[in-house]
Amino acid sequence: KKPTDNVFVEEETIRHWMESSLPKGAIEIADVVVELKKIKQRLVNNIQHC
Repeated sequence: KKPTDNVFVEEETIRHWMESSLPKGAIEIADVVVELKKIKQRLVNNIQHC
C-alpha cells in the first residue's frame, strides 16, 4: 500500500526515502537481515513438519 503522507509525493516511496535518510549500504544490510530471517523461518518450518 502506498503511503498517503505528503512527504511521499509522485515517485517517492518509503524505500527511496529510507535510502536517502540512511548511510549508504544500510538498506542492503537490512534487506539481507530480513531475507536471512525468512530463510531461518522456512528451515524451522521444514524441521517441524518432519
